[in-house]
Amino acid sequence: MRNITVGELAEVRPPGVTVNGIEKVRRIVEVLKYTTHNGFPVVDVVITRIAWTYLKNSPSFGAQEESGSCMRGE
Repeated sequence: MRNITVGELAEVRPPGVTVNGIEKVRRIVEVLKYTTHNGFPVVDVVITRIAWTYLKNSPSFGAQEESGSCMRGE
C-alpha cells in the first residue's frame, strides 16, 4: 500500500456540490438526479460593505459561508 497526501486525494475527487439557502426547485432536482451524494452543505454569500460598494455589478462577489446542511432524504 502506498502513502498519498491529502493534495493527491483532493485532485482525484470531484468538487463537492453545495446548494444556496434560497434555491430554485429545478436546481435541487438536477443536483439530486445527477449526483450520488447524500449530504449537501448549504451556503450563503457573505457580502461585506466594501464588496457591495465596489463589486455589486460582478456576478461573483462575497465569500461563501456554510449555514447548514441538507441530507438527500430530507
